[in-house]
Amino acid sequence: MRVQRNDWIGGATRRHVLGRGAALGGALAAACGGPTPSKDSAIGELPKPGPGPMELRVATNTSIQNMPGWEKAAQGYEQKYPNRKVKLEHATGSAYTERMVAQQAAGDPPPIFYTATTGVHNFGPKGIFTDLMPLVKADRTISLKDIPDRALKGYTWAGKLFGMPVMADTRYVHYNVSLFKQAGLPMLPKEWNDDSFTLEKFNDYATRLTDPAKGIWGFIHGESWPLKAIYQFGADFWDDRNYTTKCVLDTQAAIEAFQWMQDTVHKFRYAPSSEQRSAQGITNSDNAFIQGKAAMVLGGYKHTAAIFPPAQGFEWSIAPLPKGRSKGTQVVVVGFAVPVGTKHLAEAFDWIKWTTFQDGACAIMGLASQAVSDKVERFKCSPLPEWQTRMTQDGLKSSGKVDADHPNVKPEMWTAINSEVNRLMAGEQSARDTAKRIVEQVNALFQPYVVPRS
Repeated sequence: MRVQRNDWIGGATRRHVLGRGAALGGALAAACGGPTPSKDSAIGELPKPGPGPMELRVATNTSIQNMPGWEKAAQGYEQKYPNRKVKLEHATGSAYTERMVAQQAAGDPPPIFYTATTGVHNFGPKGIFTDLMPLVKADRTISLKDIPDRALKGYTWAGKLFGMPVMADTRYVHYNVSLFKQAGLPMLPKEWNDDSFTLEKFNDYATRLTDPAKGIWGFIHGESWPLKAIYQFGADFWDDRNYTTKCVLDTQAAIEAFQWMQDTVHKFRYAPSSEQRSAQGITNSDNAFIQGKAAMVLGGYKHTAAIFPPAQGFEWSIAPLPKGRSKGTQVVVVGFAVPVGTKHLAEAFDWIKWTTFQDGACAIMGLASQAVSDKVERFKCSPLPEWQTRMTQDGLKSSGKVDADHPNVKPEMWTAINSEVNRLMAGEQSARDTAKRIVEQVNALFQPYVVPRS
């Protein structure tokens, strides 16, 4: 019995494909000729735009539902800089990274690459991405103080900034209000810090809402859970977020989290097994929710603003995660990186400023994700009710965690973690054995460190 990887894996979601593959990173490093910074970046002066008209190519693998926001941001950039045109180069899956490798090898990469923290950790230490810190310091119109530390941390180490975080999302509950009403259950809280919705209540509600005969499940795993439920139990993946040296998923808190994950399928039985998912044609949690097969699922801003609104025939809403030992939640951070040696550094940096600190951030936030900079007037940019926009921001600021803040966490570590969680969820091994096997495999991968201790 095996799970659907797009729903269960923890180290690489649909927006994390750039972070996959150490081998691809090596190919890129060779194509780029090593970690030679551009002259402008090295001396910390703002580069000057090239003369005459130009086309700024922006590579992205964002969800297709988000593209209208990106197109609006591109149009605004073109209006701000009339002699420039933006070309959005969209790809999905492994094709995105493979195209990046080919473009680098040909010596003509796009000046802007969309990447999550995992991509920055994979390619930044290899000298593939430009250090933006000198440019930020030279530009008096922007400040990194406007970006929450939780979002910025994974992009910055050893005093260098290998990409700019542009958007950051927490994960929270989306629930079928109509099913809750039919079952006589209370509506869920609207404020992140309302702790009345506990993990015990979550288990109770999910169990009462489950009706396999009708193909309705109290909860369907996807978009971070079950694995990221470790944050609900006060556990963490890593020993030190400033300089990560080992995996600590064998703590008692982590073992309890693993046990709960397994129990949702095999004890409580309100989450379907992989066989039950296959038998009912459930390909992922998003489609299950839209089709009314799931009473509760996890999701982020893009689900609330773009993916779930087309759902017909029932009322739905959002709520904070249930409180376990803690109120922790996963934070997914995405942003932009600039390849070393780009011919259009000035124009690329203008795009980063436009989409992070200026009106371009508002355009993208319309459907794609929460703008990360506090300079952005989020309530004016968001199509969601104010309470929903506020709740997701409260989660980011109060208890959110990025899966890894340091590049010593290598892509192959997630492969090992996800493989063992697959076995756990299939009922093939215990929570304690899962923790033991994960720690043994992951900790064997740390040496050599990606970034030596200074």
